[in-house]
Amino acid sequence: MLIDLFALVDFSEEIETPSGPFEKQEGYETIQYHEELKESAHVSVRSIYKREPDALSFFEDENFAVYIYGYCFPRTDTEFFKEHKRLTAKQIAGAYGSLQQRMLKEIKGSFSIFLYDKKREQVEVFTDPFNVRPMYYHQKGKRLVVSTSLSSVIQYLKDTGQPVDVDETSVLEYYLFEYVLGDQTYIQSVRSMPAGGRICCSEANFQVRLYWNPFEDLADFNIRYNEDEAVEKLEAILKHNLDLYLSGNRRTAIALTGGYDSRTNLALLGDKAKKYLFYSYGIRDTYDLAIPQKIAATMGLKFRPIFLDNNYKEQFSANARQAITLGDGIAEASRANYLYAFNKLGNEFDSILTGLFGSELIKHPTSVGNFIDSNMKTLLNSEDPDRELQQILSGVVQEGYIKQDMLLKNRAELEERVLTNPYVVNKHKLPVKYFYFLLMVGVRKYFMKEIKVERPYVENLHPFLDIEFVETLLKTPFPWVYHWSGQKNLVKSIQTHRFYVSLIHKNKPELSGILSTHGYKPRYLLSKATLPLMSVQYWYYKDKIKAKGSFRSLEPIWQYFSEYPVNGRYEYMFNNQRLKEARNTDSKNNIKLSSLQHWLAANNLKK
Repeated sequence: MLIDLFALVDFSEEIETPSGPFEKQEGYETIQYHEELKESAHVSVRSIYKREPDALSFFEDENFAVYIYGYCFPRTDTEFFKEHKRLTAKQIAGAYGSLQQRMLKEIKGSFSIFLYDKKREQVEVFTDPFNVRPMYYHQKGKRLVVSTSLSSVIQYLKDTGQPVDVDETSVLEYYLFEYVLGDQTYIQSVRSMPAGGRICCSEANFQVRLYWNPFEDLADFNIRYNEDEAVEKLEAILKHNLDLYLSGNRRTAIALTGGYDSRTNLALLGDKAKKYLFYSYGIRDTYDLAIPQKIAATMGLKFRPIFLDNNYKEQFSANARQAITLGDGIAEASRANYLYAFNKLGNEFDSILTGLFGSELIKHPTSVGNFIDSNMKTLLNSEDPDRELQQILSGVVQEGYIKQDMLLKNRAELEERVLTNPYVVNKHKLPVKYFYFLLMVGVRKYFMKEIKVERPYVENLHPFLDIEFVETLLKTPFPWVYHWSGQKNLVKSIQTHRFYVSLIHKNKPELSGILSTHGYKPRYLLSKATLPLMSVQYWYYKDKIKAKGSFRSLEPIWQYFSEYPVNGRYEYMFNNQRLKEARNTDSKNNIKLSSLQHWLAANNLKK
């Protein structure tokens, strides 16, 4: 399993391999990994693996060297690949040798691919359309640096005496909108490859292009199937995806929650489910664990609860620190819960399969605080985003977390970035505008945080956030984009659950009779006669479930920041005294801005 990659490319002259782009970084000292160095006159690649290089992630012969960060599969409509299973790096090399860039029309998955064509002396880098496994690059003259780790690029810049300047506009975007909206990073000279992107690098040429564009390739918003037909189509592709995603002989554990996504995966797996271990993590005696335990007992599954107990609290600070240092500035201290769970699973398993990624395209987006904040909602809803942005920036001064001088210095660039971002300002109708933003920015960059921190331990498989599933979903009546209200609407939210419930009840009817964390038994949704029962059950359970949730305690996070206080070196950007004063009233900004400062400090970034 490929954890990270660092590549240096220069076809105009021979290169010297930089030493230690990973081991010099804080965060790697507690990770066990295997490192490989592959050198030629013009291309040098350092790669680190959970154990050793394997055929799925690495291949080299006299023609090609291929590295797959993530995973690839054949599309169902492929004419090139004869077998439908997980693709090896050797198969990608063969496909590229025959098809060149056209290969990308034959594959899907969640990947960043680095490919060195030795005969043509050319490097190609590709990312998938919904890329949550980013590849960063720095180009100066004819020299290109590519890495899965932003921190390793920073280390290279320092080692070669190049400036490492903080991109303050990116910091402002992160503060205002939860994400850096475009392909910029926190370092001025380093970019993130776009989703559906391609780098082509040779001595005569350097290009970054899109081979896939959601405004063109996901532009058909027309329902083609009625509800019964839609269930049949989506059931077929999800079953096919589960077979694909579980191929490749990687040891895989499967997430089981109290909601619908993982329950749907379980139902569609059928009798195959008993081959796998299912897991959940949370606080003992909460519904987050009680419901999965009930499902596992009913279905006769191998099940492992991971308790967020005193051991979790004792290890929280170490895990929070590692989440931040591995997170390239996008993962907060609160991501420590991922590390606690996946560190435990990682000794036995190489992959985890989850239904979570991508399900946000089905659920009615009434509570999307994780994916889109109030400032972005204001911009997306506005007919005059320029005017609204000026109001938002006025609020920055009043909130007082960001120094006014920093805002004034970067305001013009910030305005240009936001108002020219195609996912923020476009002429699409409001539901479609929200759809594109959530898919390509909010959902994608939110789950990027999890991928970042878990990558040394497990590889995340997510069959819902799959290009063919999304293409098919848009032809059905189920995605929320066809039921948009813009307001909280319980009826519409429940209607979108019918997709899950139909699949669950059809494949494993006993699962539809077990309470969900939505507050009712799923089967009550299938008949008008049982809707009153669902309503009664929902109102009885909704507050009980909310009160007994697993992830509401901020105590370990404040303990971490007490042990590792934010120092004053970034006072030119942040008002840390104001952050401390607002800890109890604005924990979200406190956690994310403090975590970012910890990452900047871990990389020794100065003004």
